[in-house]
Amino acid sequence: MHLTLFISTLLSEGKVTIEGSLYQFEEEDVQQALILLRRYHQEDSLEMPYTAPGFSEEAAIWAAKFFYQAIQLTVIRETEDAVIQQMLTNFEGPVTPEVIYSADLVLRYLPALFNLAKGLAPADILVKELTRIAGLWPFSSPGIQVKQATDYTTVFANPSLKQAFTDSIIRLGDLEKASDPVIRNSIIEALGQHAGRFWPEFEYAIKNKPAWKQTLQDNLN
Repeated sequence: MHLTLFISTLLSEGKVTIEGSLYQFEEEDVQQALILLRRYHQEDSLEMPYTAPGFSEEAAIWAAKFFYQAIQLTVIRETEDAVIQQMLTNFEGPVTPEVIYSADLVLRYLPALFNLAKGLAPADILVKELTRIAGLWPFSSPGIQVKQATDYTTVFANPSLKQAFTDSIIRLGDLEKASDPVIRNSIIEALGQHAGRFWPEFEYAIKNKPAWKQTLQDNLN
């Protein structure tokens, strides 16, 4: 029951327990892990703004397996590049608000893993793969600098995800993501006249960067 134990300790203690060898998860283990993830979704959704998206079993278990294997690959440094790319595959299926939120139950820990992997080997293919995934799952990646173009459409179309994502950007002080006009506009809406109090660096950028100032003017007009 490796995956179940992993999910249990991660969600309850913020710690992880993994095996030192790569393997396939047994079906019983997967089903028990899903029970934990569904229960955690019910608890976590109570803390979300507005009405949280529903639960997607497929997305939640994909994220759990992905994150478990990503941690293994961070520890097992001799793994070949081809194996890493084969294991760290993306979610297959439409990316809906339910999928985004369910995957985030585990992927919200992605920035911490990314920083660990980057600290061990900045140029490693694992870091590149984690960066790629962060770009595909922007709701879970505040704090990670993503070079590729990122689509925030689904996140900002859902009031709950939009507010939670904006709050995360503000809390982490992610100026890199705040440079995106869509995100910047949402931050202005959230902070109003209190930007200087809650995020002085953001207010400074608004006042001193021409593109950011234009966003503020558009928001006020």
